[in-house]
Amino acid sequence: MSTSSIATADSKSQAYRDSTLGRSSPDPNPPYPQGKSRGRSAYRLALTGTSPSLSRIAPDPPTVLTVKFRNDQAAVADHTRDSIKALWDVHMDPGNFDDSWNDLGPIFKIIIAQHFAGSAADAAEYYRSMKVVHGFSYPKIFAAPLLAGHVNNMARSVANGSFRHNITKGKEPGAASLSARNTFSGASARFVLNGARNTITNAVANDPDVDGWERLIEPDACSYCVSQAVKGPFRPGNRGFRAHDNCYCLAQPVFKGTGMPGPNDQLREEWNRITGTVTGRDARDLWDRYWRENGDSDEGAAGEGSGQGPGDGSQQQE
Repeated sequence: MSTSSIATADSKSQAYRDSTLGRSSPDPNPPYPQGKSRGRSAYRLALTGTSPSLSRIAPDPPTVLTVKFRNDQAAVADHTRDSIKALWDVHMDPGNFDDSWNDLGPIFKIIIAQHFAGSAADAAEYYRSMKVVHGFSYPKIFAAPLLAGHVNNMARSVANGSFRHNITKGKEPGAASLSARNTFSGASARFVLNGARNTITNAVANDPDVDGWERLIEPDACSYCVSQAVKGPFRPGNRGFRAHDNCYCLAQPVFKGTGMPGPNDQLREEWNRITGTVTGRDARDLWDRYWRENGDSDEGAAGEGSGQGPGDGSQQQE
């Protein structure tokens, strides 16, 4: 830059500093009136809950957030299951199962690990948002970590175990491979959603603003999932979320002082009315029989769904 350019720039800077805009202390008697907004001053959403303007956009923010959470998590599980099936169909050779598994197994595990992380991250954001719309301060929530050993154990025991079990029962390699594919993809869908379940139950265990957590079930949930849901709400520190393969149930925090009915209150009343004092598998049979005769899952009844629940010794969280 030339000397003349520098001088010109300096003169412009001095002119700006001498102007009203450039002074740290503007003229106390400006030639124009100073205005002041007559609107309400801004306030923190975290301290007061949902503002009226936001309520007009989303009249029931907790429900909007929960529906989105369920849809996002279902998409994660669906993508996991579909990706595994597609790769399996194209690249798995039933006649050389061990060699095929050695090639594909690591890829399957990466798919599971990535979707687990996505599920956990989405659940952490859901928990943060739910706290804010309930009027609490924005929290620090940690996504549940993935333990590599659990992925290895699940993949090996489910995929390889299912294939060999079907071979010993006399199935042809092709049929045994198809059965193993379906079992493994369903177990993987269950496994990745543990990212969300563990994130929520871990956060609840360390949050003084919650009473516990509820099981969030699908409208067409199987009788096993219903039987688990009606046992809630579960106390903070209870991390025993029982999920079966292809299970899309989630955990939902229950915040203090909401004054709102629990998500499973009506379901619990219906369960008790139908099953009475019967418990266990007999109660589930009564529930299934009632909805076969009287229910319509298309209308959202939590009756006999498309997914088959496990026996009483269902898979635990991993």
